[in-house]
Amino acid sequence: MLGMHRRTLNRRLAEQGTTIAKVLHEARLQLLSETDLPFVEIAATQNYTDASTFTRAFRAWSGTTPTLWRAGKIIRQGVGGVGMLPHSLEESNNVE
Repeated sequence: MLGMHRRTLNRRLAEQGTTIAKVLHEARLQLLSETDLPFVEIAATQNYTDASTFTRAFRAWSGTTPTLWRAGKIIRQGVGGVGMLPHSLEESNNVE
């Protein structure tokens, strides 16, 4: 898709101090915070089969639902906030 091998992508992201998991997580948060896209569309852009699968995965990463996160009912400086990564993503260097 990007015209480079997975290892090359991982290496280049590592040079920038990030991982594919972190980039994907930030993209999910950006879609939730900067768009009004329905969760069904966000789920589709992230290759989830449906919104409920995306919601379960989001809850596992952030400890809250996308609905509550988007509504701002969860303080975004804590778990699941913009720029915050679940602990499992902080050390991940693998393409999912």
